[in-house]
Amino acid sequence: RRDASCARLSERLGFSAEAVLAAFLEMHKSLDLGIAQMDDLAARLGVTGQALTDEFVALHSFRKHTLDLIREIRLAGHPVGLATRLLCPPLDALCCSSNIGAIKPSERFYIVAEEMLGTTDIVFVDDREPNLVGARRRGWSTIHAAPGWDQILRAELGIPTLSHDTARPK
Repeated sequence: RRDASCARLSERLGFSAEAVLAAFLEMHKSLDLGIAQMDDLAARLGVTGQALTDEFVALHSFRKHTLDLIREIRLAGHPVGLATRLLCPPLDALCCSSNIGAIKPSERFYIVAEEMLGTTDIVFVDDREPNLVGARRRGWSTIHAAPGWDQILRAELGIPTLSHDTARPK
């Protein structure tokens, strides 16, 4: 997803995908920890911070399907926390690296997330294997965010599959 997002950003803002990716990778940890801001990344790319932020939000917004699933999980009585910098729906915890002062897969990140959620009984969904390994070390259940992850999560939490979920294209 990261490479595709960088390619779309480069098309929209008029520079090479390689330049976007290189700048992002160089600044990724600083961005996650809140040391650097989107304005800093924008300056590296020669665009305004607002333009970059607008494009980043547009490319990384939650799909309606995911928002609906988050609502269902909460209605079923399960707290929901997200480890993200994205604009978020109502949550029980927002585990943002820049607020926590640690990034995945550091053990500190997972410890603080447990404190924020008030439990160690956590089902963690992520698209990066090192982050899943870190969560497993803490005893969390993990699900790789690949096609069908939502069905695995529903099964794990005992939430019924909706008819529109099975008809949804992958």
